[in-house]
Amino acid sequence: MIFSFALFKKISFLIAIAVSITIFAACSTSKKTATNTEMKNLSISQLQQMVAGHNVDFDWFSGKARVIVRRDQERIGGTIHIRMQKNQFIWLSIQKLGFEVARAYIRPDSAFVIDRFNRDYYAENLTDYLKEYHVPFAFDELQGLLLGNIPYEKGKKPRHRIEEGNYYLSQQNSQKLFFEYVLGSDQKINRVFVRDLQERKVFSSLGDYQSSGERNIPHNIEHFIEDRNETVGMEIDYSSVEFDVKKNVPFEVPSHYTRIQ
Repeated sequence: MIFSFALFKKISFLIAIAVSITIFAACSTSKKTATNTEMKNLSISQLQQMVAGHNVDFDWFSGKARVIVRRDQERIGGTIHIRMQKNQFIWLSIQKLGFEVARAYIRPDSAFVIDRFNRDYYAENLTDYLKEYHVPFAFDELQGLLLGNIPYEKGKKPRHRIEEGNYYLSQQNSQKLFFEYVLGSDQKINRVFVRDLQERKVFSSLGDYQSSGERNIPHNIEHFIEDRNETVGMEIDYSSVEFDVKKNVPFEVPSHYTRIQ
């Protein structure tokens, strides 16, 4: 998975459009974790293997969640239905008070969002945007964010410690990004911190792990990014998930809707 700060911001922007929102003033990703005085003294290699094995693979995914997106002093949320086929598309239906207010269809090179309330729609060319900002694009980054997947490659200068009932693994990757992974006493990842050479920062928080078949995935997922004077974030709280069951993805822009972008 290629990690990109610019892509994270773009993803948040697209989801913000879909949920009819803009984002975030202050957010704490700290989660309560169980303290355990009898934690195993795991090696760096063991922690790296746990982090490397965290990400969830799938062919098809569908889920229902509460989503909140924040920017500056504003926040708004709704119920979101997500359907994804790996490396192909993400389909989103956003509802408030039982009514669909927006629908989105995102592909590796483009994104379309229908605004039911204002009877208009957005069309974004991701390829042009990513070229303009020199972003190394990988569509699985977006899909991974929605599943709580994390960027990982075996890093340089790894360090580890045990502190307050958590395992900490910190290291630098080949692009000189600094990563710190925090695993609870249950050896599941509950926080990830990323910092680049420009001091841009991403914080991710993962919690409420539940089993779905052979997969163990976080049902509460929170990401936010600090970039200069801007902070952007989103939280996803799943109530149900399903893997590898093909779903219909109806998407059609009504002919009388106005294109906004």
